[in-house]
Amino acid sequence: QLRGTAARMPLVAGAFTVALAGLAGIPPLAGFAGKWFVLSGGVQAADAPGYLGLIVFLLNSLLALGYYLPLIGMLFARKTSEVSETSEVSIQISPWMALPLVVLGALVLAMGLYPGLWLNWTAEAAAYLHRLGK
Repeated sequence: QLRGTAARMPLVAGAFTVALAGLAGIPPLAGFAGKWFVLSGGVQAADAPGYLGLIVFLLNSLLALGYYLPLIGMLFARKTSEVSETSEVSIQISPWMALPLVVLGALVLAMGLYPGLWLNWTAEAAAYLHRLGK
């Protein structure tokens, strides 16, 4: 059902691609910044659990890419001839559906390009949660 979605709904396919690329940790998206901080922490730990965590983390990233890349490929693939031509018609989405796709896509990009801006907020939240746990 995803095959050819980019031709029919380019904005939706683009937003889906940005979301999957962010989840996979591809720079300069938000997922990359998060993965970078986790990887940095594992290296700074410099002990066996830290290195084991790094290995598991990297294997998970490779598995995610193996799952996400075929999905992205299907979005941009052409429809097969057995599908009726009426399904090739471009689908117009309302501005109310397009607005969150554009805003959230821009936020995913901004969080990846400027992770320090968001780090202050998350550090405060983490410190608060840490105090609750004591």
